[in-house]
Amino acid sequence: MERDFAHLTGLIETECQAIERLIAVLLEEREALSGRDMEVLVRVTGEKVTILDAVDACAATRNAWALEHGIAPEDRPFSRFVAEAAEAHGQASLLESWQKLRDTLHTAHRENLVNGRIIARSRQTLSHLLHVLRGQVDSPALYSRGGTTRTGNDSGEIARA
Repeated sequence: MERDFAHLTGLIETECQAIERLIAVLLEEREALSGRDMEVLVRVTGEKVTILDAVDACAATRNAWALEHGIAPEDRPFSRFVAEAAEAHGQASLLESWQKLRDTLHTAHRENLVNGRIIARSRQTLSHLLHVLRGQVDSPALYSRGGTTRTGNDSGEIARA
């Protein structure tokens, strides 16, 4: 069983390394988004897909190991199995690797959310600028001298060809 735990620890460490590469790519993606560098963004997006495929493969291998050893996710969470194995079989390195994987996944998730917010804000800004160029700006209600409200879209078009 010791050899099986060593194998599982290796699987988890491999998955963790792949996620650490993903974090590096996400940080590179953030720089490309901030600098609006499309060449880097296209390259980084391809790298992300490749790394995510590797992460999926690692997770599938880990899940296959669990099923092979009679650990079904619907019966008990894998985290609980790792904690029990670490306690019962003195597998501190397994528990440490598992915790590192969970922390690394959390970091990758957080970095991805930040990049998603940057993308959403960029899309919102671009959409607003396109509306301005097209003369489709929603104008706020303004008060006239008489105290009545009117839309402030008196400027109309910028130019007509």
